[in-house]
Amino acid sequence: NMPKSAGEAIGLAFQIQDDILDVTATTEALGKTQGRDQDLNKSTFPLLMGLKESQQFANQLVIRAQKALDQVSGDTIMLQTLARQVVERTY
Repeated sequence: NMPKSAGEAIGLAFQIQDDILDVTATTEALGKTQGRDQDLNKSTFPLLMGLKESQQFANQLVIRAQKALDQVSGDTIMLQTLARQVVERTY
């Protein structure tokens, strides 16, 4: 199921990026043990979809969020930026 709002899309993209970083980032960068999700046998997006597919899906969600924000009257630049930052973050 695809998110119905910009907020849902941003939230899901954030979670996907969190799962990706657990696989790709160092323990030092994360501030927690790298690979901890796998050690705890958690179902993560990279495990279920694959790493590349997870990254693509997160980027699609950002585009969806930004398009939804384009429909909102008023200044949404901060939210547009936030949407992009959730998938560009490295920690």
